[in-house]
Amino acid sequence: MDSRAKILGRVKANKPQVDFNFDLNQFLDMQFDNLVESYQNSLEANGGTSLNLSEKGKLEGILLEEVGDKSFVDLTGVINSKTSFNYEDIDQPKDLADVKILVVAGKLGVAENAAIWLDDTILHQVRALPFIVERTIFILDKNNLVPTMHHAYQTLGELESGFGTFIAGPSKTADIEQNLVIGAHGTKSHLVVLV
Repeated sequence: MDSRAKILGRVKANKPQVDFNFDLNQFLDMQFDNLVESYQNSLEANGGTSLNLSEKGKLEGILLEEVGDKSFVDLTGVINSKTSFNYEDIDQPKDLADVKILVVAGKLGVAENAAIWLDDTILHQVRALPFIVERTIFILDKNNLVPTMHHAYQTLGELESGFGTFIAGPSKTADIEQNLVIGAHGTKSHLVVLV
């Protein structure tokens, strides 16, 4: 018997007997006492921040304060007092290099990990926007929060968009010498305004 056969024989003999047949629907039973609070806790753990807004009328003022004098794209249409960067004539993502902030409405939020769903219907086919800016500001309706990713996929159902992604906070990596780097391949800061 060669060494390969010996090794594989030992692995097979010591393989734990575990039944991996379990019902994925058990995750749909998972609930949180307070979805908004759970979402905010997850977002904070991801390095993002949130504002819980009770009056929608104050939204433009808050967004204007957050945007300040930086170049921004507003895909929500909420900011009327200031001119958004014109993204409609963009030929290539590199033309967005001067845009610092994206204001966008999320379709769905997930409490367990603070992920927000975006797709082409929201991004107007400018898929690079959430990844090329320094700051993302999401507007998320509290009624569009679900407890888990299982609930999210069930809610999303059949996807009709050519592109979709979940974004759960600022870009982070610790691959380089085990040092945490924020904004290495995406946004440096991430704000979610819950309305």
